[in-house]
Amino acid sequence: MPAPDALLQFASHWTVSSSQVVFSRDVYARHNGFDLTAPILSDAHAILRWMIDADTIVYPDPLSLRRRWLGSVTAKTRNSSEMAETMTFLVKNVLHHATASKTLTAAQLSKLQSALERTFVSA
Repeated sequence: MPAPDALLQFASHWTVSSSQVVFSRDVYARHNGFDLTAPILSDAHAILRWMIDADTIVYPDPLSLRRRWLGSVTAKTRNSSEMAETMTFLVKNVLHHATASKTLTAAQLSKLQSALERTFVSA
């Protein structure tokens, strides 16, 4: 799927975990790796940020299973202020990168903002 179509799809229907996504070393290097300024979820932030200009293969069948357990970072931070802060950071930062990339139209940026806010802030 050509960039940024995958980004718009995933922002609207976030159903992936970091174990289901593979990027080339070139994409990692081009975006300076992970941004560790977010309190948590640097992997989700990277996935969305990298999809702004990286073509993506979307394979419809599950390739991994996600195990949920009470000791996970997600379980411990699910309803915390740290998670709310991270979600707000993620939305603002991905939108900033998407705007700076100049690869999305104004309509796509608006759609991306709505999708990110609905998926990550309002959830």
